[in-house]
Amino acid sequence: MAMQNIATPGIILKRTEYGEADRILTIYTRELGKISAIAKGSRKSTSRKSGHLEVGNIINFEFVTGKDLYIMTVAKTETYYDYKDLIVMRKLFLWLEIIDKIIHDSERNLNIYEVIIKGLSSINAQGTYSRLAIYELELYSTSGYQLEVQKCVVGREELVETNNFIDIRLGGIVCKNHNRGEICINISASGIKLLRLIQECDINMLERIKLDDNLVIELDKVAKLQRYEIIGNKMKVEL
Repeated sequence: MAMQNIATPGIILKRTEYGEADRILTIYTRELGKISAIAKGSRKSTSRKSGHLEVGNIINFEFVTGKDLYIMTVAKTETYYDYKDLIVMRKLFLWLEIIDKIIHDSERNLNIYEVIIKGLSSINAQGTYSRLAIYELELYSTSGYQLEVQKCVVGREELVETNNFIDIRLGGIVCKNHNRGEICINISASGIKLLRLIQECDINMLERIKLDDNLVIELDKVAKLQRYEIIGNKMKVEL
């Protein structure tokens, strides 16, 4: 079967050394979803591709189909982010690791691609990270890990504005009458509204939501609990 040429932008999630001079790249691409590709000779000092194969940047790739892996033939940086700060780098590697662990191979989804890009932009937004939790929760929701935020996950009754809790193990919000007090966190009325918006709104609309410090803290807690429930203790990077 003839090899097929494919051009697509993508983000390198991780790199693994292979052989004497090659790398295996895990990439989330716009056109193919998550793939593995070999970058032949990319570890050689003379390689012109090497400088374009940095994690966390948006890169225009060209591939040909191989027997087991895609073969990368062209890589040119489209959007470069300057990750100077150590905390920023840790946020980046955590974000990429989350994506790598929850997304299956060849699972093309343009919404997920856009969420990944928004997350990268948030990490690089003048040292602020408050919106990254929004995109993390959007990533889980888009990937099939949607929380129940409309009704009590136990009794199925409508939620009042106060005294509600998030129970990640049960998959959503629990009202005060059904809260058993086991590994739950309080969720405010504003927090519930935002969780609903994350599930219902276009990803671009989420950029216009105003966040205060208390809401940021709530979102971070919910995102972290959901991360542990979905991924467990397998993360290499954590804050």
